[in-house]
Amino acid sequence: MFSNFFQSFSLFGDTYWTAWFAALCLSWLGVVVVSRNQGFLAAALAQASTLGISISLLMEWGNPGMYSIVFAVAASLWMSRKTGNSRDAARREESTVWIFLLGGSLSILLLSKQPFGLEEIQSLMASSIMGATATNKIVFGIGAFLLGSLAWLSRARWALLLTDSVMAAAIGMKVWIWVTGFALILGLVVGGATQTLGLLFTFGCLVTPAYSARNLSREIQPLFWMAPLVATISVFFGLLLSNAWDYPPGQMVVVVQVALMALTWIYREFRGWFWG
Repeated sequence: MFSNFFQSFSLFGDTYWTAWFAALCLSWLGVVVVSRNQGFLAAALAQASTLGISISLLMEWGNPGMYSIVFAVAASLWMSRKTGNSRDAARREESTVWIFLLGGSLSILLLSKQPFGLEEIQSLMASSIMGATATNKIVFGIGAFLLGSLAWLSRARWALLLTDSVMAAAIGMKVWIWVTGFALILGLVVGGATQTLGLLFTFGCLVTPAYSARNLSREIQPLFWMAPLVATISVFFGLLLSNAWDYPPGQMVVVVQVALMALTWIYREFRGWFWG
């Protein structure tokens, strides 16, 4: 099994490295998303990204990947606007719901009479990751390095911001800059990942490693190394099993991620038994 998998790198190496680097990028961002209890936001952004691709294909406006990123960034910035009270939080939740529903339905309806375009959207929703290129590998590799460095250096500030934004503002942190900057980066990464690797893979890598890490730790700072570790393990075994059993790799990776999340949930529920 392992020998066949490593031999397949000669054919699918770009895809494997792209999936791994993208999963690392998404897992670091997912720590913030999950810690803010905004897991559904990830699905809404992925659907907004898909809508951008649909419009680009329908209007023949050039590179669909650019519109994927633009729509994801716009949706992310819109949903990150001020949430200082319960009414703002409710409006943000409403925005998340309608962006998810509108993106998911319009992306199909707009191309329902365009066979080739509709096939492209269905492929994205099915998370066919086999089309990744060497350029994708380089872009996500650089992104993983930059995001990993940023996440590690700023983990203490993010922990404070996520647990006590008032205290963060009191010590001089520009909260709105941090929130807006994060929304911009989140939109860029989700848009790029959705266009390259598909909706399901993007959504899975964004939230499940962070959920698994949160099940294992009660503190936020450790999540910034635990989530990418879970992402690395799940992508490796997902690709390994898909190669061995000839299953679609994107879906297999997500199944492994959900299985790991279930195991960490069991550990969390019975933590007292493990530690007495």
